Amino acid sequence: MVSVLKIRDISAAGVFTGLTVVILTVASLTPVSKLAFCAVASLVIEFVFLEYGKKTACISFTAVSLISVLLLPQKSIGIIFISVFGGYVTIRNLLVFKKKAISYFVKLLYLNLSVYLLYILGLLVVEGLAEKVKITDLPSWQIVVGIFVIQLVFIAYDYALTLGGRVLTEYYGKIKGEK
Repeated sequence: MVSVLKIRDISAAGVFTGLTVVILTVASLTPVSKLAFCAVASLVIEFVFLEYGKKTACISFTAVSLISVLLLPQKSIGIIFISVFGGYVTIRNLLVFKKKAISYFVKLLYLNLSVYLLYILGLLVVEGLAEKVKITDLPSWQIVVGIFVIQLVFIAYDYALTLGGRVLTEYYGKIKGEK
């Protein structure tokens, strides 16, 4: 049986797409906390996955991706959101594994690949970045510690995303009058 999106789901995708784009616009206009705003925007996408399902969330994420790359004043925020934050939420909800070890392996693999590709993209696009940011000049222990810290922060982000999605879903259910 072919699943058709309901008008309720389409309108919800539009509303949450707008909310996510507003959050990303604030992120691109503020001088600080850009990554925190991207994380909050990804929480909106997580909520859409939990409350409205995969199709609606994928439509919302695709719309946010297009709008953010085309209309945001700072395109890098859109690219970071698409590749790291929103992309992670999408991958996390589409690829579900029964074993937690496999799940975390895939999640960390996605994180490391996206961060590496963003680094390579930055080297290719930003003129003079290769001279300013030379990771090879750092002592190897600093690189290892940096990578380890990124993994820990990412695991904490994943946990916060799970809790935040649950809290938003419960609160939304109370607003709608459900138990």
